[in-house]
Amino acid sequence: MQIQLWPIDIGANRCILVNTMSEDEFTRLFKHMTKRFDKIDKALEEKSSNADMQMVLGLLDELAKRQEISDDERLVMGHQLERLDRFDLTN
Repeated sequence: MQIQLWPIDIGANRCILVNTMSEDEFTRLFKHMTKRFDKIDKALEEKSSNADMQMVLGLLDELAKRQEISDDERLVMGHQLERLDRFDLTN
């Protein structure tokens, strides 16, 4: 790739160098940058998918804990009712 620099005078004894590219060089650069941006987009999508999965797993864990607490409470209520029935039978 050959780079051509063109000086442009901006006054007060100053100048800047401007780089020019051929159309082929620009096309190659454009394709390269497009591939890079596609890779970045894909990585970001995967990260958001991982974050979504973590959220879903957290909600599922929360539901499982609530169900376990509910089951324990029902078990305790069942034992209390059995004790109450035995108490009524003995009196």
